[in-house]
Amino acid sequence: MQYSKYIAIGCLLATAGAVVSGLGTPIAKALLTDGSASPLSLTILRIAGTALVFWALPSGRQHVKLRHLGLMLLIGSLGIAPQMFLFNYGLHLSFPIEVSIINSCSALWVVILGTITRQIARARYLRRSTVFTALGMIITIFFFGEEKHNLSHISGNGIAMVSMLIGGLCTATTTRLPKHYNAATIYKWIYTFALVPEVIYCLASGDTPTLHIIGIEPAMEIIYVCIITGAASIILHSQAQRRISTKAIDICSFAQPFASMIVAYNIGFDTLTWFDPIAIVIIFISYLIATVKRV
Repeated sequence: MQYSKYIAIGCLLATAGAVVSGLGTPIAKALLTDGSASPLSLTILRIAGTALVFWALPSGRQHVKLRHLGLMLLIGSLGIAPQMFLFNYGLHLSFPIEVSIINSCSALWVVILGTITRQIARARYLRRSTVFTALGMIITIFFFGEEKHNLSHISGNGIAMVSMLIGGLCTATTTRLPKHYNAATIYKWIYTFALVPEVIYCLASGDTPTLHIIGIEPAMEIIYVCIITGAASIILHSQAQRRISTKAIDICSFAQPFASMIVAYNIGFDTLTWFDPIAIVIIFISYLIATVKRV
């Protein structure tokens, strides 16, 4: 009974993290659409806000090894920084429901990376994972663009897909770090390092990130997207990892596109078609098929 309760809490934490992240997508779209923030300024604020939260959290006296610090530098500067910018830029061109469903393909992509890095002998696992990941990507990029919008939105979907691929690679790369350090230590360094290329770009290009916040509502939206979405979802995910398996967390993560879908439709930032929920179900089934160990 205690074990079942432990598992249930882990599933609730993982689902809560997915919902918090999913709600941030239509809110970010609202900020980008009304001109409150640009993709660059939203990226910098979100990275900085997440870094500040994890620096404020107690992490204990953990000595970070130089090789792990180097890995965090690579993940932050070459992974998180471009991933977040591409996500915001793709969202600026596309729509929140589409981008959220594209993000749900991340679980499939991590299956491929996990299959490769663990060097599983049976090639059919890798082939199956590749086929169903490709299916999910094709559905989310081209069907959405053709069904609902035009070429510019297909471009936005493609950019969001690249962001998802980079994010999945970051997730797969950081899997061993929690064995050595707690979440506060890991992510305070990763997000601090992620600020470096953004600052360098601003200084080199002269492109100054700007905000146009008028009223309480946009200010609250900025706080949610730049602080709560990033930090809270990571903390909830980290707590869930202590209780349930990675596959269970991935399954719970499919709550994210549904949360985005409901909010985006209700606030009028996207239209809902019959294909949206069907696409989520197709990707979810694809993930289950790709992770089945026996045919």
